[in-house]
Amino acid sequence: MIPPELLRRYPFFAGLSMDQILALAKSATEEMVETGHFFFHEDEDLRQFYLALEGAVAVVFELPERGVEHKISEQFTRKLQTRDVVVSTVGPGEMFG
Repeated sequence: MIPPELLRRYPFFAGLSMDQILALAKSATEEMVETGHFFFHEDEDLRQFYLALEGAVAVVFELPERGVEHKISEQFTRKLQTRDVVVSTVGPGEMFG
């Protein structure tokens, strides 16, 4: 559980009743993560969302490397040479997931 007051600070939760805030706070956990931590990957089913309290979270897509010719078998098996591209950054007070 996290303190309900923590959620009340953020505009996203402004329209919720105190009972709704309390229910969210009871099911929430606060987590400290190291640089380079992956919260989830593209193909995963998500059952939660995240609120960044401090720092920044990069939203990264893995794309095929430019200028590299990939064989058909590599394309079907997704064993391509890839590169990570940051498409967005989430900061304090923003949600993702």
